[in-house]
Amino acid sequence: MLVIVLQTPLLLLSLTVVSAAPAPPPSAPLKRLRNFAGECYGLVEPGPDHKLVEEPKNGYLHVEGSYPTCGCGCSVTVGAYRRTSGAHVMLKREEWTCEQAIGLSASVPLSSILPMGVGLATFGAKPPASDEARFFLDVEIPRHGTKTVLLLRMLPFGVRATCAHGLCVDMLDRDNTRRDSLELVWKLVHATSDPAVLEAFMNQGVVSPEWMREVASMLDHHIKTVDDLRKELLALRRTYEIYQSLATTRVTLSWNRVASRFDVANKKAQPSPPPRRTFLEFLKESHFWQPVC
Repeated sequence: MLVIVLQTPLLLLSLTVVSAAPAPPPSAPLKRLRNFAGECYGLVEPGPDHKLVEEPKNGYLHVEGSYPTCGCGCSVTVGAYRRTSGAHVMLKREEWTCEQAIGLSASVPLSSILPMGVGLATFGAKPPASDEARFFLDVEIPRHGTKTVLLLRMLPFGVRATCAHGLCVDMLDRDNTRRDSLELVWKLVHATSDPAVLEAFMNQGVVSPEWMREVASMLDHHIKTVDDLRKELLALRRTYEIYQSLATTRVTLSWNRVASRFDVANKKAQPSPPPRRTFLEFLKESHFWQPVC
């Protein structure tokens, strides 16, 4: 407490200023959550889009917001899963909006806590013959309890990645990814209303001269020829065929304290497969990567 005395020719004033008590230091569990949250936790700034949830008793932390560069944003969610020993395994999901990338990581090797043999087959799809990736794993970390949802999501069109068995876990790993703009494909898709026209073009069938002239007028420095455009569309159709073969895009996981890893909760009670769509509908509803800054 600080006492300040103010004296004037007419009166004597005595003011008492009570200092605010210092904030208590964070608990050890909260420190661990914050430390594992990493860069995004300290990068976001106060603002209307800033959200912070810290619940160390539940082993949960979530923060999201934006930071000055290009108005970019990020979010990070951390969950702590208890072992039988009393120690915890940390699982983290982070997303960076300008990079259009999502990454998963853990305080132990991620492969050691995911279900044994997790891959495209977990979602009902036949594994590809190469490591050329079209999908990546995402996760919903619960605020309460340990039931966790594993999601299969498509890489944004234009992101070229090489990952084991064609399935990426960490899109933030730049060593195995390349990003190309497919703006021309996006323009073509949204300028086309008849799925049969697109199929005819890919299969080198009969297409009206007017439509072909429109295609030729769209060519850019990323896709320079009609043949290059056709190759890009055929590659995207392979992604479409795998996607349409999926039994589900969501798998519920339960945490096994004894084994210190996740198990598939109930293989017979998974959600229904993704909705059936034409290739053109699929393209129109999918995300194309575009440079932000």
